[in-house]
Amino acid sequence: MQLAQLTVQSTLWQKIIDAQSNDPYLVEERGLEGAGQAVEFSISFDGGLLFEKRLCVQSDSAREVAEFVSKCLVCQQVKAPRQKPAGLLQPLSVPEWKWENVSMDFITGLPRTLRGFTVIWVVVDTLTKSAHFIPGKSTYTATKWAQLYMSEIVRLHGVLVSIVSDRDARFTSKFWKGLQAAMGTSFRATIGMAPFEALYGKCCRSPFCWGEVGEQRLMGPELVQSTNEAIQKIISRMHTAQSRQKSYADVGRKDLEF
Repeated sequence: MQLAQLTVQSTLWQKIIDAQSNDPYLVEERGLEGAGQAVEFSISFDGGLLFEKRLCVQSDSAREVAEFVSKCLVCQQVKAPRQKPAGLLQPLSVPEWKWENVSMDFITGLPRTLRGFTVIWVVVDTLTKSAHFIPGKSTYTATKWAQLYMSEIVRLHGVLVSIVSDRDARFTSKFWKGLQAAMGTSFRATIGMAPFEALYGKCCRSPFCWGEVGEQRLMGPELVQSTNEAIQKIISRMHTAQSRQKSYADVGRKDLEF
């Protein structure tokens, strides 16, 4: 019958703690810490001497530590900041009303559901912190996300004032273009205004008119008059557009009577 011998080697952390007793400077600082005279030093739960919450390494152990770090995958992936962040914190302004300012982010890499969803789109109201969690797919384009934004957010809360996101400029540009197209706020040269304005008689709150948060509310006869004036402008511009289109098309045609 053969018996196998199992030897458990101590970790690098424990090796460093054991080596601290061989360094005269660290031994002295440990004694001062015990007397309460070393403010910047402390003792960890496992008996290691810490300087500003970091383990003190004996001078002759530096090479061993460097060799261990060079072979450790986790150590190579961790990039600890060594400088204070530049500039002071600039917090966002506090919204004046709920669901006027939101932040959005994407949770990706999730297990695929039965319907093929692998992404959760999180839209959070900056004021109330209430949120919507919208499932999606990693293959969705910015235009598709804009359509979901219309059906899931604008349908319930209206057009928002601002959206905070950490997405790149290319995604943001395509998202806004898709959102404007879905809302009908894109300018149409044929009618001289956006479809939303033609339909409702007022401009939709959009990135091009953020200052119109407190938009004018028209009631009764004023609303009827404003709507009638807008319709007359649309009719006039439609006639102008049709006349221009006809003049361009008639260049390559000839007049025939049957």
